[in-house]
Amino acid sequence: MTKRYASLASDDAALHPNPGIGSSMNRRGFLAGLTGSLASLTGAAAETPALERLTLFIPSTFGDNPAGAVRALEQALMAEKLVAEVSRIHAAGDPMAGLQEFVSPSPLDGDMLMVGGPGLIGAGILGGGPIELAMRAPIARLITENLLIAVHGDSDVASVKELTIALRLEPTTIDFVGGPLGSTDHLLVAKLARFAGIDPRRVRYSERPAEESVGFAVYSGRAGCAIGSLSEMQADISLGRLRPLAISSTQRVPGVNIPTFLEMGVDLQMDRWRGLFASPDAGPEQQARLAALAARLATTTTWKSMIFQHNWTSAYQPMPAFGSFVQAEIARIRRQFAEFGLT
Repeated sequence: MTKRYASLASDDAALHPNPGIGSSMNRRGFLAGLTGSLASLTGAAAETPALERLTLFIPSTFGDNPAGAVRALEQALMAEKLVAEVSRIHAAGDPMAGLQEFVSPSPLDGDMLMVGGPGLIGAGILGGGPIELAMRAPIARLITENLLIAVHGDSDVASVKELTIALRLEPTTIDFVGGPLGSTDHLLVAKLARFAGIDPRRVRYSERPAEESVGFAVYSGRAGCAIGSLSEMQADISLGRLRPLAISSTQRVPGVNIPTFLEMGVDLQMDRWRGLFASPDAGPEQQARLAALAARLATTTTWKSMIFQHNWTSAYQPMPAFGSFVQAEIARIRRQFAEFGLT
């Protein structure tokens, strides 16, 4: 069976999101220092690449897709000369189509890594996709990112407390938009509804179309609240089109003036993670080669710079620990779906 892929056009601008949130001379200086230090590391990075060819696979073009992480990965791998040639492809469809393509026999030469996370697990569970098979060869976890809930820049909703009161009184009048059904975004809304004392199934939630930014439905007037990561929303927040109500971290992100849910009196903390998965048919030798590549990447200056730029958190976890983590995540998400009545 031959896979069909759609090429993902290069978008270098997405690698450099608007730094308007909490930007400062210290932050610029830090980035400048990292960039400058690359020159001194050229000799060390110029050793023989770990791989000749690597394909980075994006399983979905829908909301909560890891395209930003893939672009950052590609740039870091090439800048550090860890791979001689990197290409990226994405499945031409929703997460179910992506999962099916990834587990099908591949016509590609060389190594391939899928970038996935809890959103892919949730979408796969709800859609009956081959999650266990697609994540059969976990290589490494790389990062985590916190989630925001944001409203229109001119919204009358001033705080998460006001939002939960509105949910309690009239849950069907508030439209939320975020990643695919079953994603971490969706689960955040379900937890918020439970905190407000209502059945999560009463909340109006929809996944954003692939061609739209995470906040477009809100500032265009089609939805009331957007759920997404800081890196996805920071440009719209800087422009005043979105106003963040809270972030799902345990404490405030340095340099980012957004209160946590906990500060607002809402017991809610969660994040997304991004990890790498080899093809299900990858043998032990190939998996070990890809795991070594991920381990080298995690220590590089370029990758650390990418993490800082995007307000991600480094969360490197090698195999087999990552494999155990993924299995625990699949079980956790199944339990939460059952608890919230989302299955």
